[in-house]
Amino acid sequence: MTTAKKTTASKTTAKKAAPVKIEAGQALDLVKLNQIGGLVTGKATPRPVKWTTVDDDGNEVTYEFTVGVVKMGLAANERLWGMPEGESRMAMIIHEAIRLGDDFKQRITYEDACRLNLGLFNALFAESTKLNPKPTEVAEGEQGKE
Repeated sequence: MTTAKKTTASKTTAKKAAPVKIEAGQALDLVKLNQIGGLVTGKATPRPVKWTTVDDDGNEVTYEFTVGVVKMGLAANERLWGMPEGESRMAMIIHEAIRLGDDFKQRITYEDACRLNLGLFNALFAESTKLNPKPTEVAEGEQGKE
């Protein structure tokens, strides 16, 4: 038997601004850097999550809900990839990137992220990596080359 429980957060729709044009060779200033998304804002993006689990009676239960995912900036990535041996990077990703509540202001503690059901973790992790891919190392002198 499958029971579906659905929780959604309210969404607001904003008009998309026209893309910022930067000509090749044009100097980049702080305003344009911000306009093109070069600086992360900490604002959560609503993402749908579907998680299926088995309850204590052996029944399959599916939950569908919305969480906020925050794009992680440089400092969050440094905390994540510079963690000492024996600590959970996966739990830190959830702590840094996932927000809960109607206004996406609730943050999962690192300790609670360590205790997440593995299936729920997988569902949250999948959404967090869509906006936060693993950083790649770039050889010195190769920055900006394609």
